[in-house]
Amino acid sequence: MKPFFDEEMLKKGEGEVLTYYVMGITPGGFENPTMVALVDSSGQLVKSLTLRNFRSKILEEKQKDDEALKELIVDYQPKVIGIACEGKDSFHVYSDVEKVINEEDIPYRPGLEHVSGEVARLYMDSGSATEEFPNVPSRMRHAISVARRVANPLAEIANLTCVEDDLSMLKLHSEQRFLSNKKLNLRLAEELVDVVSSVGVRINEVLDHGNLESLVQYLPGFGPRKAKSFIEACRRRGQVLNRFELVTQFGMGPRVFTNVSAFLRFDLVDRNFGDGEVKVLDETRIHPESYELTKKIAQDVLDEFEDAENDECVETLLRDPQRSAKLDLLDLDKFANLLEKEGKGNNRLLLYDIKHELCFPFRDTRKSYSPLRSDERFELVTGQSVSSFESLSLVTARVTRVFPDFAYCRVDEVIDGRINRNNVSDSLIEKVTDHLQVGQTLQAVVLHTNIENIQLYLSCKRSDIESALRREVERKDHYFDTIKCKQDTEALQAAERKKLSLEQRNHRRVVNHPLFKNLNYQEAEEFLSPLEMGDCVIRPSCSKKNELALTWKVDEGVYQHISIEDFTVDKEAHSLEGKYKLKKQFYDDLDEILARFLSPITALLTEVQNSQCYHKPLYKAELDKVLREEKKRNPARIPYYLSASKEFAGKLMISYLPGCNTVIHEFVVLSPEGFTYRNNLFDCVKDVIDWFKEYQKKKIKELQYLQQVNQFQEKQKTSKRRESRRYSHRKSEGKVNESRRYRSSYEKYSKSRQISVPSHSGSYSRNKSYSDYRY
Repeated sequence: MKPFFDEEMLKKGEGEVLTYYVMGITPGGFENPTMVALVDSSGQLVKSLTLRNFRSKILEEKQKDDEALKELIVDYQPKVIGIACEGKDSFHVYSDVEKVINEEDIPYRPGLEHVSGEVARLYMDSGSATEEFPNVPSRMRHAISVARRVANPLAEIANLTCVEDDLSMLKLHSEQRFLSNKKLNLRLAEELVDVVSSVGVRINEVLDHGNLESLVQYLPGFGPRKAKSFIEACRRRGQVLNRFELVTQFGMGPRVFTNVSAFLRFDLVDRNFGDGEVKVLDETRIHPESYELTKKIAQDVLDEFEDAENDECVETLLRDPQRSAKLDLLDLDKFANLLEKEGKGNNRLLLYDIKHELCFPFRDTRKSYSPLRSDERFELVTGQSVSSFESLSLVTARVTRVFPDFAYCRVDEVIDGRINRNNVSDSLIEKVTDHLQVGQTLQAVVLHTNIENIQLYLSCKRSDIESALRREVERKDHYFDTIKCKQDTEALQAAERKKLSLEQRNHRRVVNHPLFKNLNYQEAEEFLSPLEMGDCVIRPSCSKKNELALTWKVDEGVYQHISIEDFTVDKEAHSLEGKYKLKKQFYDDLDEILARFLSPITALLTEVQNSQCYHKPLYKAELDKVLREEKKRNPARIPYYLSASKEFAGKLMISYLPGCNTVIHEFVVLSPEGFTYRNNLFDCVKDVIDWFKEYQKKKIKELQYLQQVNQFQEKQKTSKRRESRRYSHRKSEGKVNESRRYRSSYEKYSKSRQISVPSHSGSYSRNKSYSDYRY
């Protein structure tokens, strides 16, 4: 941030800047004195004043301090008075100082501002403050830092690191505690380097004022050690007239000079230091390596200085108020192309930077000074944000004064609060003194926050407190994601329901059978994985308590889970036909299920695996690829395979490719009675395959019939078109008998409608399509 008064506002001509004064005040209370420090624009202490009775209740003593403060203001006429915003006393001091400067006998009224006292608190007991002001009280050093903070905030912040080198003590953000001190110090130091380089450092001013020395270490190419040795060398040899003397007179190395020279400032006021030559371009950020290029630009703008060899053309251009408009007339892109052709590299960006610097030499790009906002002042005084005391917030208050109609209290020992009579109790009361006493601690609710005066309007009614308590439970953060919270809550509830369901389902059973195991379906599949095809395990069912599950291995990676209704669990639900029920069949025991149901199916599946058309279980997409490759090798053959279905465990799948495009998959159901294919029951695999082949032959014949029908229809359409053309030709010649034509056409049409083709089923109508014969 810029100082309170920018130097552009204070220039009086020829580059010289007016010297002005700034007053800093550290507020005191009834016990601590109020400290006043007056510094000049460079931060040097000019006058200090201790006001011991500025807050005194004795009128005569207070008037003496008021007169002393008024005399100091009249004598030095400070541009601004900064009051450290620390505690509630700063508001009372602000009000008292405002009364003093508004008196009629004061001809000059300075600005009055609240200033953050954070930097001053860190500075007043630091090593650099003690070294600079060894005999000055700590609170007076605090006031000096407040004044310097207004006059030159950058120098005062940089001064914190002169000895301690710890910028992390500054409270710049509420979340900075999550960063390590090392990382925070590094980032803040990098930011200081950028800002100091942008503003520049007047080296001769630094030599005269020790409080500005800390700025030098943040210049590019310098550090604490190099900056200290450079300042000592400059003090031994005297003032620096221009940038080139840094090398010739002060022994600066070429690398350091290249890095730092453009950021050291030498204003016209420095010409009075001696008889040496002062370079006019030393007033800008233009690097010495680009001085000749800058002179060339100035000569092109001012035609009358084409043959000049000194800095007169540049100085004339810098003093010209219309230089910005004249520089805009230059074609810098053309000049850059010319330099590039001469082998001097691409200097387009450099030329535009030179143009901008000639228009605005060392222009300060920092934000202008802005007074503290009400919420910032509130936070500095209370140490808490305004949002902490929003409406319906609960606070603890201590009663300080009680009157019949209201009572004053103190919240967090800093904030004043007020409770009106109608906010003391839910019932009507006549006097507040009958219900509240001085020193009483109570719980209250914030009704309204006066940010300007830092005062809370409170209520201690039971109804308000209960409402605030309910709100505390339901209150959400400003950044709270309600939609995400709802989704997470639903997900947690679903997980809890699933967990509870699994706990209820995965109940352990005691069944007297060698194949029974207390496993879930995943554990059962893992158990059967290394075993042979047809092996099984009986386990508790996951769906109902009165059910068991039979898990058996159909093929590699294929497992079927079959529910068995168990009537032995519930004594009331019994069946006269058997104790177990599986697929509408009743069984007396589990062994009967294995013998009558599972063993026949396993025998049928073994027969399938031994057949020539068997293929290991694959998904449909994988099996499609295998059949297409088989079709490519032998296009005249219809490839087919029989395998266990991975999508529907317990079923077989016949997959075949009749044409060249679509692979057809049909299911074969396994049951103890045999194979069920297209609603036909077969005893063995050979019968299934024979019926499948015969069925395919019938389909081929039907396709042939369809092709004949289509050919016949095409012939009819061609004949009809030919007759129509012939008729049109004869009609044009006048040789047509209309009645005979219509009669012959009707006879042909009738004959075409009576045509029929014998089909596999006995008769075939030409109105049928191929889709009617697909299964």
